[in-house]
Amino acid sequence: MTDLLREIDEELERERMLVLWNKYNKPIIIAIAALLIGTASYSAWNGHRLQGDVSRSVGLNAIISRIDQKDEEKAEAFAAYAGEFPGTGHAVLAKIAAARAYLDAGQAPKALTILDGLTREEGAPEYIRQYAALLWVEAQLDTGDAVALRQKLTPLIADQQPWRFTARTLLGLLYGKNGDNAKAREIFQALEAEAEIPDGLREEAHDLARYYATQG
Repeated sequence: MTDLLREIDEELERERMLVLWNKYNKPIIIAIAALLIGTASYSAWNGHRLQGDVSRSVGLNAIISRIDQKDEEKAEAFAAYAGEFPGTGHAVLAKIAAARAYLDAGQAPKALTILDGLTREEGAPEYIRQYAALLWVEAQLDTGDAVALRQKLTPLIADQQPWRFTARTLLGLLYGKNGDNAKAREIFQALEAEAEIPDGLREEAHDLARYYATQG
């Protein structure tokens, strides 16, 4: 699971920020669910105690695989699943999926409520809480309160944080959308100079730094 999440982190950082979430969120969920199913199915051969894990994984994958549901219907199915298995990793994944589906359905308030709850959910791993925070900010770049969004991003941009490059990109976009072009340029220039930043995101930072340099 740790290796997969590291790969997800690298992939998220590698892709262009402006299309990142919509393009990769659903495949990420499917990949994680597939891993859960594979792990649980393998372990089930060694003992009946994991039958519950297998059942939950299969149930989650069944929702993901439905192609005949509208986004809001799928969101409600994920939310119902999460409520059925509270406190489990499967429920956490279902909440993320529900939030994404609500956003796709134009139901931002419902999505934001779920994501905000995940950022404070004690049973969820730290990287999941941070991931939820990034989705919460990204969903409100155009409409949210700039101060609140910056506060949400502040702990995520620190060195060694798993989503730091994505968080810094969002922070730069946030400053730019709120008219502080000089600060946005500064952030993207610093990102471009980062030694560990993936090439794709470095190129994005370069392009955005040049863009904000032309905005005065």
